[in-house]
Amino acid sequence: MKARFLLIFNDISFIFILMSETATLSTVIDARVKEAATEFCRRRGLKLRYLIEEALVEQIEDEIDLESYHQRRREQTIPLEKILAGRKRRPA
Repeated sequence: MKARFLLIFNDISFIFILMSETATLSTVIDARVKEAATEFCRRRGLKLRYLIEEALVEQIEDEIDLESYHQRRREQTIPLEKILAGRKRRPA
């Protein structure tokens, strides 16, 4: 299996995970969902394991992003125009 990297950022640190070890995950899902996922993978030449792993990683990243957004949404922002204007004034 080729090694993959997952970087998870939060406010002051990040988690670096080298995804090279495997573990078994067993769960029960709706039969129609499994059938749809299996057919999706068959049509695209993907392995079901790959689809599920990617979906889990994406969901985790989305949740972390949302958590960071909620923690920082009230922070003061600087308009891009102001930053760009400041760069134009500097001598080259």
